[in-house]
Amino acid sequence: MANTNHTVDRLNRLTQQRRISAHELDPNGPALQLGRERLLVGDEVVTRRNQRTLRTDRGIVVKNRDHWTIEHIHPDGAVTVTGRTGTVRLPADYVAKDLELGYAQTSHATQGRTVDVGLLLVDGFVDSAGSTRRSPADATPTTPTSSPAATKPQPTSSPRPSSGTGSNNPPSPDEPGSESTRH
Repeated sequence: MANTNHTVDRLNRLTQQRRISAHELDPNGPALQLGRERLLVGDEVVTRRNQRTLRTDRGIVVKNRDHWTIEHIHPDGAVTVTGRTGTVRLPADYVAKDLELGYAQTSHATQGRTVDVGLLLVDGFVDSAGSTRRSPADATPTTPTSSPAATKPQPTSSPRPSSGTGSNNPPSPDEPGSESTRH
């Protein structure tokens, strides 16, 4: 996750390049140029528009922000993708307007999603959207840039000791030992 579309675009290109370097993607195989993005078989992509007329082989509608893996790039510009809801052939006109690399997304695009592992790149102002669905026992690691400990990730908060109520909420900013983020 990142806080701007520019950073997401950069992360998507970098991730794709790393996958090419690791021989997970074949840059000499079938490819489709979409603006600045070049899609390859095996790339992770997201659809960007609900389309009720497009259904997977399981009968499920293609939705905005669905995640897919490209299985086949057709000569006419259509793309066959597979995701958790099944497999579907996306027509060329849909692909040209509403398909993009999906290795990274903005924190706003991922709101409401629960994941096992998530990385948030903060390269400017960011609100709390990047960490709204994490387990209370997890810490959000950060790397301060102005201290000698810059190479060691630091938790931004820690769970409150259990008071027997079953609550593991982090301490409020007014409690001793908590760090206020107000500026």
